[in-house]
Amino acid sequence: MKKNSGFIATSLLYSFFLIFCAVLLGLVGNFLHNRTLHNNTIDSIKENLSNVGKRTLADVEVGSYINIPVFTNINNVSTKNINWVVSSVNSNDITLVSDNVVMMTSVNKDITFLQDEINRFYNMYTTGSTSKNYITYFTKELITSFEMIDDLLLKKSLLSNNSEYFYYDQSSNSFYLYQYSCDVNNLCSVKKRTKITQNNSTKYGLRLVINVSKNTPISSGIGVINNPYNVLYYTHEVNDEKSLVLHYDNLNYSGNLGFKTSANYFKDLSGTNMDGTLNSGNFTNNLTSGVTIPATIFINTKLNIYNIINSVDRYTIEFRAKNHLRLASSPNYLTNFIMLNNNASLIVYTTSNSTGLTVNSFNTITLVKNSTNIDIYINGEFLKNTSNLVSVANNILYIGGSSYDEIFKSIRVYNTSLTEEQIIHNYNVDMRWNQ
Repeated sequence: MKKNSGFIATSLLYSFFLIFCAVLLGLVGNFLHNRTLHNNTIDSIKENLSNVGKRTLADVEVGSYINIPVFTNINNVSTKNINWVVSSVNSNDITLVSDNVVMMTSVNKDITFLQDEINRFYNMYTTGSTSKNYITYFTKELITSFEMIDDLLLKKSLLSNNSEYFYYDQSSNSFYLYQYSCDVNNLCSVKKRTKITQNNSTKYGLRLVINVSKNTPISSGIGVINNPYNVLYYTHEVNDEKSLVLHYDNLNYSGNLGFKTSANYFKDLSGTNMDGTLNSGNFTNNLTSGVTIPATIFINTKLNIYNIINSVDRYTIEFRAKNHLRLASSPNYLTNFIMLNNNASLIVYTTSNSTGLTVNSFNTITLVKNSTNIDIYINGEFLKNTSNLVSVANNILYIGGSSYDEIFKSIRVYNTSLTEEQIIHNYNVDMRWNQ
């Protein structure tokens, strides 16, 4: 009996010992696993932090969600709450579709009429092409390609589950009302594919398709619906009010329509959609070296600069240029009110300001009127202020027209004063575009 008792006691001790060893090994294993996860997390954070200033839309995948500024001058239409889903990744650009209906519109038999309406939407990140429009409508081919996707989650997002909207069928020159619906058990089907009878008084849901440059910088986000990628863009609103009244940019000088064959055309991206025109001859545009206006040629922006400079207490004029650039209120070059000279000086009205610029490189120059002074910033840094306020006698802003070739990459005019933070932000956007 004692032998059995001793055996049992020994067995229990061995059992507890083995359990202890197993628990200890488990704890050690769990510790090592957690440490590996911790190290991987640290490495991932370090990698993400190192890429914060480097990420672009070239890194995104199909199905990613993106918050990108798309604007319109159509009354009572806002795109603020629209997210965009990556539907394809191409060699130079990516295609995005709105995750829901953007607006309600009538449908016309003339597809050109619809595209003209869609052209009133614009974004800042297209690149030049003559092969396609940059903002357009849904087509039968697009719908069909989405319906063939096996990944149900991706399919639901691209087809905008339960949304009702129309698409265009080129083969029949007809519009169709469409709805793809899934229930709580993910049983899905095309609920509606109905040919629309032409009636301009009936409104239908419009989703949009946009193509944007893969070089577009990403500022934040991870690409999911609750935390989409946010792209980096220029300040366009101050205190929730649209304040950008003129915006020329060499990356998108023709708006959303692709490069135009006419040289006497320059697209304002501010939302007023005024087309700047040249007096004669041609300008050249290169996505790397910028816009070059030959000597004596000038752009008539059609912007009433008198109302902005002479009628408000605050404004901002910002441009990125090198060597020489002239802004004037008359095509006569004697009426400069701002000029960047070849000798690296900046003339504001009649006062020359030494800038210390490298004239062979592009610089972002910002002039901010605050009450009785104009503050001058070079590449986001405050340089000085001057009390010699800009004054213009004519109404219209002209660019160029001097006896020099003039080169710029962007020109922005605001009807309010940008803050230092916004000035630095715009300069950083310039730099992220390798401008």
